Amino acid sequence: MDKYRSLGAFFAQSSFWEFALNMFLTALLAALLGRLYVRYGRSLSNRRAMARNFVLLAMTTMLVITIVRSSLALSLGLIGALSIVRFRSAVKEPEELVYLFLAIAIGLGLGAGQRLVVLVAFLVIAIVVVARAILSSLDRDDVESGGGYLALSSSSPGDIYMENIYDALDDAGVEWKVRRIDNTPDSLEVVFRTGPVPDGVFDSLMRDLRKLDKNVKISFMEHLDGIGA
Repeated sequence: MDKYRSLGAFFAQSSFWEFALNMFLTALLAALLGRLYVRYGRSLSNRRAMARNFVLLAMTTMLVITIVRSSLALSLGLIGALSIVRFRSAVKEPEELVYLFLAIAIGLGLGAGQRLVVLVAFLVIAIVVVARAILSSLDRDDVESGGGYLALSSSSPGDIYMENIYDALDDAGVEWKVRRIDNTPDSLEVVFRTGPVPDGVFDSLMRDLRKLDKNVKISFMEHLDGIGA
């Protein structure tokens, strides 16, 4: 009987159509957030794969907040449940965390019934994201478009030094800009944003880099023209 009373209390406080509207808005805004991330994000990971999670994450958050907001007991139960759950994911870049938090914030706001606040905030954030991408593309210090991303990884970080990598790029006449460095006692991963690299120069550059560390792993990803691509 208590379960039926709780269910009745839920529908008494929040009608089914209000819940459906909030759920639809959550899915819509999360999908738009995913499009923003894919189009204007600067993360080097697979942005499309990450963006696919936004809708489910936001809708799940919205559902949980809608359920627990009407019951103190359920709220306390949620705290207890979260204390035994451990979330682990391969999130390496701060931008990925920012977009995940935005998806969660959408679910939190609409789960709490704050539709106007969420819509206005999302519009402002979208404008900021687009404006930042446009200004970044106009930055004169940015590497010339038409290049790509050069990723180096070594399992012997003590045998290869960043200064030597920089010298090899400069000697090859390649424009470069460091995008990410992950340095641990057991590995070194570096990602460069480069300008155009001719085939002949690329071959000589690979030989020079392998002289620094014969086991270094090298990958080059072509940059797609367009803001934030």
